[in-house]
Amino acid sequence: MEEVLEQSQSQLHQTQREFKETQLQLHATQLELNFTNTQLHQIQRELEDANTQLHQIQRELEDANTKLHIRDRESERDQFQKTLAPHQPIQESHMQYELLVWDAWYAYQNENLIQMQECLKQSLKCTPFSPTETVLKWIESFSKLAFKKGEGFDAKSLTNSAEWKQLMSRVLVAKPMSHRS
Repeated sequence: MEEVLEQSQSQLHQTQREFKETQLQLHATQLELNFTNTQLHQIQRELEDANTQLHQIQRELEDANTKLHIRDRESERDQFQKTLAPHQPIQESHMQYELLVWDAWYAYQNENLIQMQECLKQSLKCTPFSPTETVLKWIESFSKLAFKKGEGFDAKSLTNSAEWKQLMSRVLVAKPMSHRS
């Protein structure tokens, strides 16, 4: 019986040692897990910071692209205006008309049909042409401007747009202006 008791006590001590070793391993694993979690949180914060910086850089790039686009547009418009002046003496209202048509074409080219429509409406105030001539001149101007830029021009797409149709209803009911021929 004593032998059984000694053997049981020995097994108990062995089990207690194994239990302590297991507890130590568990504690070490928990420390490693805590360390890994801390690293993970740090990496997540760094990733969030990097994403924030990336979004900031993207916004700055978009702003720079917008400014560049505006400068390009202004430069092209200035070039167009310079081509008008030397060829013939142009009245101020006709110059304004030509620039508004150019602005309309530029808006159309950039798929901003509402802006295109607005520019063409404004050009009606200073056009030297009859309503029918004005419409033909618009299409002719768009075609010429696209050609100068080496681009195609789809008149059918333009004339099928809702903005163009609205504009046509305005042009067709417009009263003749006294300075029109």
